[in-house]
Amino acid sequence: MSDQAELAALLGRLYPLSLISAQYLPQLQEKVLRIEHAAKDTLIKSQPSVSKLYHYLLRGSIERRISFADRMTMTYSEQESWCLNPLEDLITEHGGSIRALSPCELLAVSRRYIDELLTSSQTQSLDVVHLETGAEILIDDDLVDDWTEIFLQTPLAAHLEPKALHELFSRLQDREVEAGELIIKENSRGDGFYLLKKGLAQISCGRGGALRSPIDLGVGDYFGDESLVAHTPCNATVCMLEDGLLGWLDEQAFDEVLRPALVKTLTESALQQTSEKTPVQWVDVRLPPEYKHGHREACVNYPLASLRKRILRLDPAQRYMITPECGRRGELATYLMRQAGLDAYLLEESSDGMEMVMASSA
Repeated sequence: MSDQAELAALLGRLYPLSLISAQYLPQLQEKVLRIEHAAKDTLIKSQPSVSKLYHYLLRGSIERRISFADRMTMTYSEQESWCLNPLEDLITEHGGSIRALSPCELLAVSRRYIDELLTSSQTQSLDVVHLETGAEILIDDDLVDDWTEIFLQTPLAAHLEPKALHELFSRLQDREVEAGELIIKENSRGDGFYLLKKGLAQISCGRGGALRSPIDLGVGDYFGDESLVAHTPCNATVCMLEDGLLGWLDEQAFDEVLRPALVKTLTESALQQTSEKTPVQWVDVRLPPEYKHGHREACVNYPLASLRKRILRLDPAQRYMITPECGRRGELATYLMRQAGLDAYLLEESSDGMEMVMASSA
């Protein structure tokens, strides 16, 4: 077996790396590090903030030390389930440290990068335009060329204050386009937010994509936003059907103008001050194996694909809090729910990392 094949097989056994779609494994293999440690080296220790890395033991013996009196010697074995999980899991609940008792080999990978790949893997529904609001906009033929009138009726515009709308319109950069011109290519990195001011465009997906048949876009429609929110590749191709005019907002302007209005956050203390007035439903949008691995008590599991299907059936009188360990997927879920008219927020992760009450499922 080649080194690359051996590494791919290893990554396919480790949690949560095994949840990443196969198409992203070549990228993942380029980002992992294998690190040698000598006996008596401290490998990891608990810290106030969430660790930026996942570490996995590949060889050797370690000591997990919770306190002077609470110590445990552990040796790597493929049959040991704890070896398939991050070493951080061993000291998450009670703190402590892990040191090498013999020469050890670790695999390390960025926690944020894994979150981005999991988000890309889980974002299987169409991510370049919002057509799931359940209500079609009635367009007067006399206003077909007035993109502002149509855009102002969209869910996105409904969340923008007049000042933000003015800022958006003033920062849109006009781009003339021709029939047949490719605007967004499937699986490419999102380069901005697009608003169709004039002309017609069409969205399509390659074989295996979420979109079963092409969808036409008209004046006032927008696309590219979800890719920017979740930092995922675009899941569809957008091509012009006729000559037209696009308004384009770059990623920095999107983050400054649109993201704050649609990815709302709350701190734990702010939530406690308001939760007595409004019932709160906690939502975890990670994949079921991640949810089972550990989750907040009294929390429901709505993976992104499931959330998209049920979003219009959720109670608008309730407040929805997305748990912070959902990462990029939590930001995207908050964005989608608020566009659907729901009172949704992402909980800000606490600085001491101790505010989340986790419960493991058997």
